[in-house]
Amino acid sequence: MSVFYLSKAFAMASKPCLDGFYYLRSNVHGLVEQTVWAYYIIIREIECTFRQLKTDQNLRPIYHQTDSNTEAHLFLGLLSYWIVNTIRHKLKAHGDNRYWTVIHRVMSTQKTGTSTAVNALGEEVKMRICIRPTLAAAEIYKRLGYRPTPFWKIEICTSQMHKQQNPQNYTSDS
Repeated sequence: MSVFYLSKAFAMASKPCLDGFYYLRSNVHGLVEQTVWAYYIIIREIECTFRQLKTDQNLRPIYHQTDSNTEAHLFLGLLSYWIVNTIRHKLKAHGDNRYWTVIHRVMSTQKTGTSTAVNALGEEVKMRICIRPTLAAAEIYKRLGYRPTPFWKIEICTSQMHKQQNPQNYTSDS
């Protein structure tokens, strides 16, 4: 006797549950069943992605006072969807068919931290550190063709920033 099981999270992440009976109706004549089903899946993925993006970016409810604010709202929503769709398209090319909610959860495990201190010269120094990604996040980076760690450590000294922003205020001997 043998027992085989999958965790619920793994089963949901690896294959969406499409069990059951579906009745799909279309007003477009001449489509075969596979095409109607493919359109249904595409629409379902788009709706799921927009629902997640609206939650992540606090894009609802919409209380805009001007047309330009409404246009900006729609532009950011469509831009976000375009980025998500590009990421998912690249991952699907490598056989990774996870939904955006799962990708977002896996990638949100990588964090950055910023520390601020004052050095001996009285200058404020900020240090940003990016932690190493989990194995699952590193695999997504690999499939997308990105480095697993966008940066390792960045140090910023405020006096150096002022010199770069206002070079005319500093002489060559400073």
